[in-house]
Amino acid sequence: VYAMELNCLEMLMRSFHSLFSTRAFASARKCIAVERVGRRGDVALVSIADPSLGDIPHEICEILVAHDSDVSIRSTIVALTSSLTSLPLKSYGSFSKIANCTKPTIALVDGEISGVATELAMSCDVIYASDRSSFALNQIRLGSMPGSGGTQRLPRAVGKSVAMEMVLAGEPLSAADAKQSGLVSKVLPIQRLHKEGIRLGDRAGEKSALIQPMAKEAVNAAFETTLREGLLLESRLFEATFATRDRKEGMTAHVERRRPEWRGE
Repeated sequence: VYAMELNCLEMLMRSFHSLFSTRAFASARKCIAVERVGRRGDVALVSIADPSLGDIPHEICEILVAHDSDVSIRSTIVALTSSLTSLPLKSYGSFSKIANCTKPTIALVDGEISGVATELAMSCDVIYASDRSSFALNQIRLGSMPGSGGTQRLPRAVGKSVAMEMVLAGEPLSAADAKQSGLVSKVLPIQRLHKEGIRLGDRAGEKSALIQPMAKEAVNAAFETTLREGLLLESRLFEATFATRDRKEGMTAHVERRRPEWRGE
């Protein structure tokens, strides 16, 4: 009888959790806008309309993962602002899925972002920021610490000393300093931020869908392996491109001075 009661209780808790999660994510999906932009319409722009409902960071992560298997999307842009501040527990550790996406991911930052928003931005391949932006990992002020990759990705971008300032004291990093340190690629006026982000998405989408993930894997390996291991991986991937039709097409198009027609083969 006791075992039956436990089973019933477990089933009830699972049902409650499932219902709660479904409602939370349904609410979150309503608060996230996804639109197709760019010259060919194959750049996805993800923006947050209302961050107050659901697990927004987790939902963004799931959207980017879904885009990675959608052949009609070549790159994804995530627009982040200071409105994204809360972090439901399900988001912890999930941003590695973004970093592991094979397609280009671009973060456009406008405003003073902190905590989870900064960690989400650092999970993307490229960060562009408006000149009024700043970055912070200020979880220490809440008696906590970064839990979605912040302590690992930040030092690799800005160095140990700056990372310690940000993590241990919650100090913000201005957009200008973020660019100087290498965390950000470009600092732009807000009027140009989205335009330049879409332009990058367009240019990335013009390249071979087969070779591009290989190049991305090689670059990411520089942060996860020794130099020797990284060079070996680069060499293997480089040699693998010679067996592809896209490599042959790229070389032929260059000689013939025309735009290549990639086939992803």
